[in-house]
Amino acid sequence: MNDIPDELILNWDQTPLRLVPTGDWTMHKSGEKLVPIAKLDDKRQITGVFAVSLAGTYLPPQLIYTGKTERCHPKRKMPDGWDIWHSENHWANEETTKRYITKLILPYIDFIREKLKLEKTHTALVLYDVFKGQTTPAIKRLLADNHISVVTIPPNCTDKLQPLDISINKPFKDALKAQFHLWYANEVQKQLNNGSLDDINIDTSMTAIKGLSASWIIHAWDSIEQRPDMAISGFDKAGIKSALISLRD
Repeated sequence: MNDIPDELILNWDQTPLRLVPTGDWTMHKSGEKLVPIAKLDDKRQITGVFAVSLAGTYLPPQLIYTGKTERCHPKRKMPDGWDIWHSENHWANEETTKRYITKLILPYIDFIREKLKLEKTHTALVLYDVFKGQTTPAIKRLLADNHISVVTIPPNCTDKLQPLDISINKPFKDALKAQFHLWYANEVQKQLNNGSLDDINIDTSMTAIKGLSASWIIHAWDSIEQRPDMAISGFDKAGIKSALISLRD
């Protein structure tokens, strides 16, 4: 265990992403006493599955949409390597986790083993929470068969011990909200420029929003992916980095 390189120590996590990621501000006519936040009650979501390594590497994400076939996926072309999939309620489960491991985790681990000239059986280590879809016997067997050890983060401790929760998930969602705000403000400005002062109506139907939200996710991910220090800081703040250094010494 002491011989696992930083590139092979991973944390992955599932996090809900709102298709209309409203924030805490809105726009309204000057002088109004009550200003509701636009689209605050929009609960439509997908699930993002993110992974980072102790070396600061960001693996391509998996995005899970609501539906039974690929027809529910956004029409927009997504970056190479990303896994776009679906489940009936958009939540991750054993099936989506198997797919995630097979399509994203195993190719990355095989690549790193080859890059570092390690044996194909060299141990990798993943940390994740106790979400039931990834703690089933089938998932444990899949990881063990590929020489991947698991450390599970105890319940109610993810805000203290899960690197992604500590340093990545919130900044990513903040970047996602910023993209929505920019688009929404521009749409309002277009209608104002066309003389529509009393009936501002922004189309956030699924037809309009699904492809747009995919673009916002891509942009937000690009902005986070440029910061390997953020990924490393999550492991550091969780105490994982110092614990590993202590073990290796």
